[in-house]
Amino acid sequence: MVGKHFASIVHPDDLQLCLETFEVLREFGKADDNIRFRVQHVNGQYRWVDCSAVCLFDENNNPTHSIGFAHDITQLQQLVEDLQASEKALRFSEERYRSLFEALGEGVVLLDNTGTVIASNRYAEYIFGTDKQRMKNLPTFKLQTKFYHEDGSDYPINAHPSFISLTSGKSLKNMVMGVERSDGNLTWISINTEPIYYSLNREKPDAVVASFTDITQVKKDKEEILRNQRLYIEATKAVAQAVVDAQEKERAEIGYELHDNVNQILSTARVFLDLAKNDEKQRLNLIAKSASNISNAVNEIRRISRSLVPASLNDLGLILSIEDLVENIKITKAIKVEFYHSGDIEKSVTEKGKLMLFRIVQEQVTNVLKHAEASRLVIELIAESASISLSITDNGKGFDIEKVTAKKGVGLHNIANRTELFNGKMNMVTSPGNGCKLNIIIPLENSIKS
Repeated sequence: MVGKHFASIVHPDDLQLCLETFEVLREFGKADDNIRFRVQHVNGQYRWVDCSAVCLFDENNNPTHSIGFAHDITQLQQLVEDLQASEKALRFSEERYRSLFEALGEGVVLLDNTGTVIASNRYAEYIFGTDKQRMKNLPTFKLQTKFYHEDGSDYPINAHPSFISLTSGKSLKNMVMGVERSDGNLTWISINTEPIYYSLNREKPDAVVASFTDITQVKKDKEEILRNQRLYIEATKAVAQAVVDAQEKERAEIGYELHDNVNQILSTARVFLDLAKNDEKQRLNLIAKSASNISNAVNEIRRISRSLVPASLNDLGLILSIEDLVENIKITKAIKVEFYHSGDIEKSVTEKGKLMLFRIVQEQVTNVLKHAEASRLVIELIAESASISLSITDNGKGFDIEKVTAKKGVGLHNIANRTELFNGKMNMVTSPGNGCKLNIIIPLENSIKS
């Protein structure tokens, strides 16, 4: 616009009025009244402005400059033109505004420069638990109402978003605040504030409009999600720790087996071979004994390997693998073992599911052999239409389930973790002197199903 005559942007119909007013300014220094006219926007459209102006003079009283102040009143002008038709139209428009104001889905309050509520809508009254009569003329910054930060600390009045906007002129967005309602309940709100200027003195805002939404439930949901995430992380850590404990236990057992059994057998075989070097008469006999010991060592290593990853599980299936485990126990004659099964188990269960069930059987049988002092052990595996049921029962000395659970035994913990991985349920019935029965139910609708 620099370098152009002001009349170049004035609407042709309003140009005469502007030129006349300009002449008045040149003669008297100012016009008695503001004038309203249309100016052309850069997009080519015309907008209404309300303009006041003064004229500056030199020492000889000759006009030198004109200064104009224009306020965009396009929407206001349009509204005035729409409402000029009748007083009824004015009342209708006012009622429409009030309806819109009241129907807003967020609370809105208008505060004057002292913090007193000038206007409020229904949602604001609902959030604060009061009515319009009590809300109006409420001195917000002198209330006994308590405000809180998210960490639970007090929210001082001089940090209140509305107070900051009134004193600094800054707009604030998405400020979270806890408000103690009149009924004593705590409501959490997200508040936005916008300063309003309508006087000539613009050093400080004349009012502030605050809009806010109730985020109490959102905050509760967020806290619940965070709590569940923490629980999930803790559960994941517990599972990981159980796996590590199981691995360490298994490694220790393998170490004991290799050191106390296989190592001794091989050491004996080496002694026989060393003796055979110097004893020609007993050489063949000593070599034979050494070969026998090496054969025993091989069998022991096979037994250890079979306990780690039963080859028969993939080759023979779950049923024959458990039967193989039972036969190995029977050979020791340490306990009488019975195994019963029914249903199409092999087709109902995936390879991972079979390994999980075998590990549970293996773990519980080991627990019985080590601790139960039982003479009889019964394993039952049943496939039904919706689930797989496994029960392992012994007639041993039993134990106090609460004490064992409190100690977080690795064996029982491993069984529980394996069951939970397949969304199953574990139940153990036992007491001192009454043996123990372990029940596992795995739904076939989960990943155990083929």
